Amino acid sequence: MSLIKIIGTIFFLLLFLLMEQSVLFAEDKTTHYLENVNKLFQASLEDLMNVEVISATRIKQKITEAPSIMTVITAQQIRERGYQSVAEAVRTVPGFSLWVDNFVSSISVRGFNSIQGWNQNLKIMIDGQPVSYRPANWTPIDESLIPIRCVKKIEVIKGPASALYGANAYLGAINIITFNGERLDSVEVTGIGGSLDTYGGSFVVGKKIDEIDFMAAFSAQRSNRSGLSLPDPVPIIYANKESKNDISEPKSFYGKISYKELTMSAHYQRFYKYAEFTDFSTLGDSLTCMNNWFVKGEYKKRLFRDRLDCKGSFAYGEAGPDYKYDKLKLENRFYRKENDAHFIDLAAETFYKFAEKNSVGIGIDYTTEDQQLQNNYCIDMITGKKFLLSDDPVPQPRKDFNNLGIYVQGVYYPTPNTGLTGGLRFDSHNLYGDSTTYRIGLTTHISEKLYMKILYGTSFKSPTPRQLFDPPYSLPDAHDTEGNENLVPQHARTFETLLGFKLSKTLHGKLGGFYTRIKDGIELFPKDDNSGKYIYKQRDLKSFGFEGGLDAQFSKNLKGRMNFSYQKTRYDDTNKNTNFVPKITVNAGLNYLFMEHLNINLENIFVGKRISPKKLDADKYADPGYQPDEDYKIPSYLLVNLTLSTKDIRVFSNKETIFSLICSDIFDEKYIDPGPPKDGYDIPHHGRRFLITISQNF
Repeated sequence: MSLIKIIGTIFFLLLFLLMEQSVLFAEDKTTHYLENVNKLFQASLEDLMNVEVISATRIKQKITEAPSIMTVITAQQIRERGYQSVAEAVRTVPGFSLWVDNFVSSISVRGFNSIQGWNQNLKIMIDGQPVSYRPANWTPIDESLIPIRCVKKIEVIKGPASALYGANAYLGAINIITFNGERLDSVEVTGIGGSLDTYGGSFVVGKKIDEIDFMAAFSAQRSNRSGLSLPDPVPIIYANKESKNDISEPKSFYGKISYKELTMSAHYQRFYKYAEFTDFSTLGDSLTCMNNWFVKGEYKKRLFRDRLDCKGSFAYGEAGPDYKYDKLKLENRFYRKENDAHFIDLAAETFYKFAEKNSVGIGIDYTTEDQQLQNNYCIDMITGKKFLLSDDPVPQPRKDFNNLGIYVQGVYYPTPNTGLTGGLRFDSHNLYGDSTTYRIGLTTHISEKLYMKILYGTSFKSPTPRQLFDPPYSLPDAHDTEGNENLVPQHARTFETLLGFKLSKTLHGKLGGFYTRIKDGIELFPKDDNSGKYIYKQRDLKSFGFEGGLDAQFSKNLKGRMNFSYQKTRYDDTNKNTNFVPKITVNAGLNYLFMEHLNINLENIFVGKRISPKKLDADKYADPGYQPDEDYKIPSYLLVNLTLSTKDIRVFSNKETIFSLICSDIFDEKYIDPGPPKDGYDIPHHGRRFLITISQNF
């Protein structure tokens, strides 16, 4: 990392501080405070630290009392910082690191990598409903997941959440909570355009008419990421090549309508991307296009003077490729994977509050999935004939995946400032058998300036259908991946602690640590037959680390933030560090509201070195002097992003118009991410990029 970049970043920070002082001490008798000035600036740090959350226990609590290590990202923060997707919003959560292969953004949690696991270690929900792509159990979190303008807040849980949410809440959970119509009470239309030939837009409408509350949002975007070539060391077969026609066209819809206690919601996600840097297609012509949707009905009722909360829900959805587009093209033929899923989710729960903070609850949920196991085909573009790519002449059948879960939870406060939480869950799966998970937690406010959390919990993750039953693709020069029907569920045990402190009215902080043991973690290994194929196997891991952060309110219009994480994750059998995940990450930012109308946000993201082993032989690389290295490390990088956005500007009507300019990677870092080890390369990224957005409220 160059000294110029570091000096430049410090210069921006000092400039903002000087600007603030000049405004703060200038005498301006004409200054007036507009009615709609940003609520985030009006709120104190104490208000923000005591924001209400629901995801930790399914009942509302202050974040300082919730028995989980949590981060909340608000709608105002999303807009101020220029985030365009959930992936961008959560990448600065301490303990998270983002890996991007220009196909799917994957979150690694506390040292456990998600390389091409594509967020399988997290349960990702919208208003409490899981949104994973069921055939592979992975979740794209880019612009295709949800229109970002309808998001009220994102609640992030780090650590085990299976005792409440079941199998996929393995290393954490993300719950995206949307606005209701009454809160929005407007129509907002947004247009975007910028680098990489990016253009698109979105609309959000929300209203409440009598007892009917409704909200609907839609977004669509197109960009061309072509022109990237692989960084050194480059395998010979990819030397002097670059990505072409690398198009991305995400679309998403989310809507809900409520009448009294009944709410109906619907979600649609269209993932449309070329995969230029994946192990199944490198610098080729591979388009992945899939649809993922659900409709859901939910009924809530409060009884016994609002002491008893009851809720029941039913959801139906489907997921699968769009065969009109989804294919890998080679010469006069193309290859296509065929799989899909139909699913039903049923859930019911009830919580009884016998005191202001004390409660007991019980819940039950049942999921049934009718899945077509993946089959790979070669289709002749001239004759149209379809050939099964498998050693078995019979295609894989459809298969049912059913799970029944029952959980209980208790929250008890023996004193007004100390709370105890316990939870127990039992899951029974028709293929994986039974699993029991639990958690216990202590939260206490030691004083007005100090609080503490001590937590312990277990979690599990079942193998995905692809990990169990995936047939090899059998492509020319490809390293095929095979499923392994002998896989068993992964289990984790985690101890966590957090100390929150208030150094002053304008400076708050957190410091915590964790220790996690994973049994039977699933990873890819070369097959023993020297065929070049890979198979899923299991091994044990352990991780420990520290996380912390500071939030400061320097003045009425200037605030800052900083967080860091350090982790060390090792395999039990070799005692070597895990690959692909940085030991150290640091995130920092300043937000300045200039003259009540211009919001300036500067964000810095530092990611430390990552191990990226190279599995190819030396003669496979373009550089004749390069020797493959199991401990090869990718350099650290610093991303500096700048967002300028207007506040309370009215141009086209009496409603607000918001202009935003987003500059990502100001210093043109052009960082790289680890690539698939079996293919021997790393993944490039575009450098400096600009995006302009215009939003008009009606």
